[in-house]
Amino acid sequence: MKSHIFGRIQTILAALGAVLLGTFFLAPVSAGAATQSPVTWHVHVGEQSPNGAIQGMQFLPGDIWVDVGDTVHWTADSMEPHTVTFLPVGQLPPPFDPTDPTQTTPTADHMISAPGDFRNSGVLSTLQFAELPSGTVTSYNLTFTGPGTYVYYCLLHGQVMKGTVHVAAAGTAYPHTQAFYDTQFNVGRGATIGAGYRLYARAMSTSSNHHVYVGAVDEAAMAMVMRFMRPTVTVRVGETVDFDWSLNNGDPVPHTVTFGPEPPAPFPVGDPTNFTGGMLSSGVLPTAGPGAHFRVTFNKAGVFDYICMFHDGMGMTGKVIVTP
Repeated sequence: MKSHIFGRIQTILAALGAVLLGTFFLAPVSAGAATQSPVTWHVHVGEQSPNGAIQGMQFLPGDIWVDVGDTVHWTADSMEPHTVTFLPVGQLPPPFDPTDPTQTTPTADHMISAPGDFRNSGVLSTLQFAELPSGTVTSYNLTFTGPGTYVYYCLLHGQVMKGTVHVAAAGTAYPHTQAFYDTQFNVGRGATIGAGYRLYARAMSTSSNHHVYVGAVDEAAMAMVMRFMRPTVTVRVGETVDFDWSLNNGDPVPHTVTFGPEPPAPFPVGDPTNFTGGMLSSGVLPTAGPGAHFRVTFNKAGVFDYICMFHDGMGMTGKVIVTP
């Protein structure tokens, strides 16, 4: 009798176990287990030294891997302005035009479904620029709703400042973590700032009272020196100072040499061959040819302060002391 009862108990337990196992394997999996939640990834736009003298021209990380449904959040990390701009496939960035609202204004749609869709952040910077009628923003979000390889540029710095978002199908395992990308940013920022300071030192060593460099860009087009080198010079009445923008490596960073009241627009004003005070400006210096040198002859004793109209907020200012 006992063995018969025990056998029945075993049969019931076995049947119950089969039902439970069937329920476990056949029941629908909860939505939270089947799909991963969308992730927001972080990318830095530009880099700078603590005093702003060195500015970087990189998106860090330059390449990032995300899934459909994820969002990328770009944060301005420098005073130097940049954009995050997705162009039609194969189109290269046009020359930057601060009067063109399609270049300076954020697009209204913060979702993108395919490479080639135009999206623009507006101008990203930690500073506001009076020269930009649309103002600046400090961050930009874009959610990716379709797979593909999305290439973007900074309109201000062209092809030298490029980034890529690689978008895989939803649920694809990520090859890297945000911590991995944060390390890329820290290493890249350190390398860029180090290169900028070395360039700064080289330019200072070859400058003089009569030869002032108007900023500089390193050979890799990653680091910019946003200073006049040397910022304070002393000359005599009748002598000339060459303000030299030849250390640009072909990068079209806009600089001016502007004395006196700031003109309403960055166009040439005054006579640099006979400067005795008042308003004088080089306008935007070209990157090549004779125009890359703005030579000013000082024909009156005094102290003459000058600025770069675009970067004086970063500390790009100077002074010429003219003695009898």
